[in-house]
Amino acid sequence: MYGSERRQYERVPFRTELTIIDLGTQARYSGFSIDLSLGGMGFYTEHFFEKGTPVDIVAGDGRGGHEAVTRITATVQWARVEGDGAIIGVQFSRLLSPDAYPELCERLYSM
Repeated sequence: MYGSERRQYERVPFRTELTIIDLGTQARYSGFSIDLSLGGMGFYTEHFFEKGTPVDIVAGDGRGGHEAVTRITATVQWARVEGDGAIIGVQFSRLLSPDAYPELCERLYSM
């Protein structure tokens, strides 16, 4: 898998719609997650992000009252062009914890 030799935490498959916000420009892009770990996430988007770009990742939309919105800050660690977009790997600014990110931890620990 992508960059696995540098990973500290095991990633599990994780699929949800995302909004990715470039914190430098405040531009918003759509995408979807591929995998998740305590320390980061892989996702696909049509926008290419350079390594080192700070981003906020917003998962979930809250529609229908069944899915909470989760927002987490991360930094792009690697990116590669894939089809009409890019596969991006990010490191979260802090590890996921059940107190701060219950929805993501529930998904992570249920795999």
